Parts: sequence; C-alpha cells; structure tokens
Amino acid sequence: MSLTILKIVGLGAAITAASIISPPFLYILVKGCLKHKLKRKYTKHDIQKSLNYLKRKKYIAYEKNGSKIGNLILTRVGRRHLARINLEDIKLTKTSWDNKWRFLLFDITEGSRAKRDVLRKKLKSLGFYHFQRSVFVTPYPCEKEINSIKLLLGLKSSIYLITAGRFPGDAGLVKRLVQKSN
Repeated sequence: MSLTILKIVGLGAAITAASIISPPFLYILVKGCLKHKLKRKYTKHDIQKSLNYLKRKKYIAYEKNGSKIGNLILTRVGRRHLARINLEDIKLTKTSWDNKWRFLLFDITEGSRAKRDVLRKKLKSLGFYHFQRSVFVTPYPCEKEINSIKLLLGLKSSIYLITAGRFPGDAGLVKRLVQKSN
C-alpha cells in the first residue's frame, strides 16, 4: 500500500494543483487508487499509517503553507527510491528472433559511475550479453525499455541503441542468446 501511495505522490504537480482546489482530493484519490490497484478497501487510518511510514522513511514531506501543513511532496530520497522501484519493474519481452541485433552502447563519465553500475546490472538482469566494455547486445526489441531506463537514470544523451542485421561471426551470439531461449 505504501508503494502505491508513494507513486501517487510522485505524480506531483497535477495532484498538488487539484489538492489546493479541494483539500480532501488527495485522500479521495489515494483511497480510489488503492481500491482499484489492490482490490481492497482501505480506511482513512490505514492510509494515514502508510503516509506516516513514508514520512518516517523520508520519502515524502508535508509542505508548510504559513501556519498550517499543506500538500505532500516527494523528497529527493523518495524520488530515488521511486526511480529504483520503477527501474526494477522494467522487463524485456522475449519474442521470436527477427534476425536483428540490438547493440546498446554507452559513454558515461566517471562522475556518474554509480549510474553506470546500475545500468550494467539492469542490462544483465534483462538478459543482455556484455559484448565489450561499454557495449551490450540482445536479440530482442527493447527501444521502449531502454528509453525508460534512460529517463529514470537521467542518461538520455549517454546511451545509444543501434539495430543491426546479422554479421559475420555472430554464430556464437546466436547460440548463446537465441538458441538458449528457445
């Protein structure tokens, strides 16, 4: 339940604007989303308990409007946690091979080493083959997934995806990546 609430708070500006117009809007939205997503009704107490948990973990904070507490905001810690969760949700659909390779190349500076390590780990978990130092390859379409990863990691201009046909010497890759999954 806390994760769903965190994702709702992560929607940000639209919710903030609507909750200014109608203060109980956030509660109604959270309650409706939880009921729809988790197929269960939640009380105001359940939602408040989750909000307190998220605040204690420093994922959210209450914005102050003068003397009273205002809207919920997603903190930097919360944004990082949400990005990590969203990154974990990305999966690659393995379809029949279309005789095309998808080469992912990246040039990420040493200053972004942590992001580079997260990217490598995610690519391996998606089933990419580590072809060379900054080159991974997969036989499956993955443009949508790679674009999501680029956005989540903030590496839009450092990751390149090239689609190529068969090439001399790719028999080892076919054996390792295509025939293994069949």
